[in-house]
Amino acid sequence: MAGPNMISAQSVLRHLPLGGSGALQTPDGVAAPAAEQKGGFVDALIDSLDEVDAAQAKADVTVERFLAGEDVPVHRVMIALTEAESTVRLATAVATKVIDAYQEISNLQV
Repeated sequence: MAGPNMISAQSVLRHLPLGGSGALQTPDGVAAPAAEQKGGFVDALIDSLDEVDAAQAKADVTVERFLAGEDVPVHRVMIALTEAESTVRLATAVATKVIDAYQEISNLQV
């Protein structure tokens, strides 16, 4: 269930410096070697973004049910909205740290 403001994990990953095999690319555009196993960084990133998306979708459904007049207590609406906001803030903070680390590594002199 993707609303107009939902961001899919795949749309975010298109903007990351990933090679065709899912390997991170070095600043000169050469793909770094990637492990051919499941459970790598990209898979963890996709799983985390899917969790953020699920929290947003749950909050949307809860608000829609509340506005439709169903028996949804106000505190349940607030809990769902707060949970969704917290997941977005955490994802944003982690993304900022990952980008900072990538930029720092790419600026290292070899």
